[in-house]
Amino acid sequence: MLRSFLLCIVLLLAGPADSQGQLASALSGTFRYGHLFWNVISGNRVQFTVEAAFTRVVDTGYFRGTERDGYAQIGDMVVMVGRETPMFDFGDGFILDRLTMKIIAYSIESNWILGQAVFEHVYATPNNGGSPWVVKFSGCCRISNLLQGGNQPWLLLGEVDLLRSVSSPRSFVPPMIGGKYCQNAQYGDYVTVFIPAAMRDPQGRSVSAPYLKVDEPTQTNTLTQFGDQTGNGIAMLPLSYHIATSAEQCVIGQNNGLRCFGYLIQSHVNVPASTIEGVVRIDSAEGGVVLSTGSSSATCQASKSCEISMIYVKVNETHVTVGHELQIDSDNNFALSVVAFAMAEKLAVGRCMHLAVVRHSFSQSSKYYSTYKVYVNGQVLSKGEYPPCQAGGGCTGGRRPGIALKALSEGESNPVEGPRTSYSTDSMGSGAYLLFGGYRGAAGPPSYFHGSLREWRFWLGERNEGEIVRWYQRQIEPSLSNSYGDPTSLYGQSMTSATDYQIASQLLLLYSFDWGKASAAESSCPAYRTTCRYSQVRPTYPMGVDQSNYILQTDVANPRVSHASQKCVQAPSDSSVSPYALSLQLLPGYNQLTVYLSWDANLTGVPVDIVSQTIEAVSCSGVSQFKVGSLTINEPSLEFSGFFSSSGSADASTSLPPMMAKLSTLSVTAGTYLELTLTSTVTSSSDLSSLQLLLDSGRSPSTMFFHAARSTTSTTSQSVSMKVTWTPCQQDLGMNFICFQSHARFLNGSLCSNQLDRSCKSNADCSSNGLCIANYATVAMSPLKCLGINVIVEDAPKFNSSIPASVELIMGRETAVDLGVSVADCQSQVSLEVASGSMLPPGASLSSLLVASWGCTGRYKTLRWTPSPKVGGYSSLSCFVAKKLLSSSNCAGLVPSSSERCILVTVLPCVYSVGRDQQLQEIAALFNMDWILLWSLNAKVFHPDYLVYSQQNISVGHVYRSELADVGLDVVAARFGMTLSQVVEMNFNLAGAAFLPKGQRMCVVPNSCKGMKQTIYS
Repeated sequence: MLRSFLLCIVLLLAGPADSQGQLASALSGTFRYGHLFWNVISGNRVQFTVEAAFTRVVDTGYFRGTERDGYAQIGDMVVMVGRETPMFDFGDGFILDRLTMKIIAYSIESNWILGQAVFEHVYATPNNGGSPWVVKFSGCCRISNLLQGGNQPWLLLGEVDLLRSVSSPRSFVPPMIGGKYCQNAQYGDYVTVFIPAAMRDPQGRSVSAPYLKVDEPTQTNTLTQFGDQTGNGIAMLPLSYHIATSAEQCVIGQNNGLRCFGYLIQSHVNVPASTIEGVVRIDSAEGGVVLSTGSSSATCQASKSCEISMIYVKVNETHVTVGHELQIDSDNNFALSVVAFAMAEKLAVGRCMHLAVVRHSFSQSSKYYSTYKVYVNGQVLSKGEYPPCQAGGGCTGGRRPGIALKALSEGESNPVEGPRTSYSTDSMGSGAYLLFGGYRGAAGPPSYFHGSLREWRFWLGERNEGEIVRWYQRQIEPSLSNSYGDPTSLYGQSMTSATDYQIASQLLLLYSFDWGKASAAESSCPAYRTTCRYSQVRPTYPMGVDQSNYILQTDVANPRVSHASQKCVQAPSDSSVSPYALSLQLLPGYNQLTVYLSWDANLTGVPVDIVSQTIEAVSCSGVSQFKVGSLTINEPSLEFSGFFSSSGSADASTSLPPMMAKLSTLSVTAGTYLELTLTSTVTSSSDLSSLQLLLDSGRSPSTMFFHAARSTTSTTSQSVSMKVTWTPCQQDLGMNFICFQSHARFLNGSLCSNQLDRSCKSNADCSSNGLCIANYATVAMSPLKCLGINVIVEDAPKFNSSIPASVELIMGRETAVDLGVSVADCQSQVSLEVASGSMLPPGASLSSLLVASWGCTGRYKTLRWTPSPKVGGYSSLSCFVAKKLLSSSNCAGLVPSSSERCILVTVLPCVYSVGRDQQLQEIAALFNMDWILLWSLNAKVFHPDYLVYSQQNISVGHVYRSELADVGLDVVAARFGMTLSQVVEMNFNLAGAAFLPKGQRMCVVPNSCKGMKQTIYS
């Protein structure tokens, strides 16, 4: 078994810079793949599995093991390590800070290991007070050569709600997938990300198509664009109404809802915590001020009449800057007081992100302060710069200075003064506006944002990390509790202290920026025209009479607020792989992606964190082509073929059709032998002698067998094929995926496995048992293709409905009953036998199994019985069981499916069917009586010497029915002048009985000479 073919696409997981050509440093990241999933053991006990891939060889010797070069191989147990220790947070206050994983795959050539850590946890309750438990797998750092997030921490979040599901989905995608980049208007520049996954629904049934959500805003509705190449755009909300309303009616300790919006913007102490969040897409690296407050006029600076900016949010490709303006003296001079948060990865121009800003406001010693906390796509920024800190205690680490004025959570900035100061009790005047798309404050010249916005929400109170993650990937429909409650209600939460605002939140205002919420500036503006400018934008919430106080007006002087054709993430476009595919805009290189899998569109689910190596094609017309120096090669092809057989033999098999699509599926029964052949071919008009073509697979069942690959090479083409065999068993029930991809690689010399910066020609050139390995660079990949195999327990053979539930037989006459069953297919092997604990009637026989005349899926046996003269009165169930025979002995413990059918077999008492040429004398002898007595029992036999015809029924006694309960059998025998043994001979069912129940039928042959003179009733 060549386990080197199993496992995770030879992706060259870290890429050439990390894994080929240099020894990875402990100062660079090693994490390259992560996936967590869970299932319920019992009650609130949950088993978690974390799969993670890391760089195998680093200069610290992190992952030492038993392979010849001293590093880990399959079966080794290693501890996950990194610049920040990987840990698992269960979400209920318990943390596992030492994760030991068992290596399940590795590659020396590509320098990676893949392991599994499995552990259990018992929750006190099935969920977190109606919301799911949010679990986290985190650490530092990612591999260095990613286009986004290289050498940055990772954080994978998942949800656990035991009232909604018994397990999470599980992904079968390889840790790295390949794709081609076609920079061509005709074909677009989107790469299809294919995520096969399997799971069980809340009832435990196998489900193979979970919802997929990439870890960025995935609303497929279009955005609203602010500014374009012709000018700026800004949308404004007058705040005078809200300032007055808040001053009168927003009082701490009361659930005042909408009336607190003015205080939320002003950072009033009556609103000690607030959250503002929304989707941002920048059109340039500079980005701009997304949200602020200020004046409606862009010329207010000249007259020093600008309104102060009480909130300031600016986004560019590297930082999120948040804060406010601060009045610094009594002469109306102002300055920006802001905090810049570095993003974990550069925000690509044209790519969406979700931004959340949490602000805490408090006063101390007659001064007002604010702190800020920023989340991007649900992850807290600057955690290392702002570690947690206790109130009044010394703060150390990062940017924490001296003594803390208040308790500070991880990622929360140091307190900054303002925006309220001693110079201004209420810093906003009647001319203040809420501004989307620009800045017109008092501290500097106006500036504008060029980009797009969507789904901006203003919350009274702090949204925690779990709430942000759970909600940011979908739109909110106010007053609809389709997930975890109505966001516009606090459900009676008493907001009596600042702490309450940190544990509860209420939606005050929502702008979805949908086309349907906007009014066009032009009277003849068709729907979804990108040049269609807005005159105003209505809120999605509040609704009804309150809505008129929240309508955004566009600035006449800066009117470029319009419907945008762009979307955050393209909806799946390839119907052949839906619902397992997302089409994403990815650049050439190594792209990090986090995709969430769930069985419900309203849930975040569990993450799978992968790398997509996107290779730029020089042509995507027809067969895609890739260029390497002067060599042009065609995209490698990849095809499946094979068969499956319940007998384990190709002679009695069902062939699989050629599987050309990206996803093919089939169902097989446990115990079925499956054989696949994979073939990949790459061609070129040039010499391919320096090229190597490899077949690699993703995660696969442990019992799947990978045979040696065979290559065929000519000057202008290479082919490689591999056979895969598998007999799925009990542990494989449900949907299983196996994914394959071929890689065209060019040889770049050889390196030592434990010193990747050292060239070699043989193992002798490597120190410390290092292995001399080939150093390849991947230049092209085939499309990723997956086979979904649904392993089922085959339906039990079905007994035919024509089989009677009961039969009445007559002594001396043969009766045959066909026991027919139907099976799933003509190759199915079944057995049909008497069930355990049951038996055939005495003297009955069961034939061998035959194929039915009605078709090859039918099988039957025949039950035959000629009841002897000694079994009159017989009555018993005979049960039969039909089982599917397993084709292989490799499935220990697999219980074959079976079905059972019972027949009540009864032999009539006192009736005998005459055989051919039988005379009365012969029949009488069978029942130990003389012919005269037998003749007297049959009035229709007119002469004792006449031959009776065959199959004629004659009486061999009288049927007597007991009228009293518990009458002794010996008493009845004596009454009719019979011995007890004579009674038992005539009544098979009375053997061993001492008493007769009331209503019992029996056959008696009265003897007038020996019987009682009186009845028992006299």
